[in-house]
Amino acid sequence: MDFDRSGLPAKIAVVTRTKNRPLFLDRCIQTVLEQTESDWTHVIVNDGGDPAPVDALVSQYADRYRGRVQVVHNETSVGMEAASNIGIKASDSRYIVILDDDDSWDSRFLEVMTAHLEDNTWPHLKGCFCHTKIIYEEIRDGRIVETGRGDFNSWISYLDFFQLLPANRFTPVCFVFERAALDEVGLFDESLPVCGDWEFNLRFLSHYDIDTVQRELAYWHQR
Repeated sequence: MDFDRSGLPAKIAVVTRTKNRPLFLDRCIQTVLEQTESDWTHVIVNDGGDPAPVDALVSQYADRYRGRVQVVHNETSVGMEAASNIGIKASDSRYIVILDDDDSWDSRFLEVMTAHLEDNTWPHLKGCFCHTKIIYEEIRDGRIVETGRGDFNSWISYLDFFQLLPANRFTPVCFVFERAALDEVGLFDESLPVCGDWEFNLRFLSHYDIDTVQRELAYWHQR
């Protein structure tokens, strides 16, 4: 299902990977639509799941999307990293961020993150991540119920390649990067069954700087 944007590229492409989780996808769609920055396109990659619930949700929000959405249905699952690459290739934008169907943002996430990259223009800066809160939750009687919160990376003020080697310090939900960086960095490694974002982050830092936005704007949901 495609919704025409009159051929204009968006400032930022939000790529969402989903599969048979309409409850989470509904929340994800709402967090995108509630952004104070409106110059985005939302690419939803349905990785082998039932297409009907996805199309129904997108149609439900069609008036609010105003043409800023594209849905890609994979007939069979290709995996997380390949799904990310499909969404990236299907879009045209200056910036990219991966927002999985079960994660969410503060309403100012896109505005603050893109402004940070536009205001800080040293040559090797091509991405930034923000402080992130972990939200613990459960599914009860068809509803998402929050059970607690925890800190993920608020202690970070600066990050280099060697600090990232021991553990992944930022996940896709909080990382915005310039599409142009992919010419050197490359896409996500589709051969990796897990930790593909960590490997991508390390590869990114081996070519470019990634700055830290010291504001809690992203929410990494866990169950």
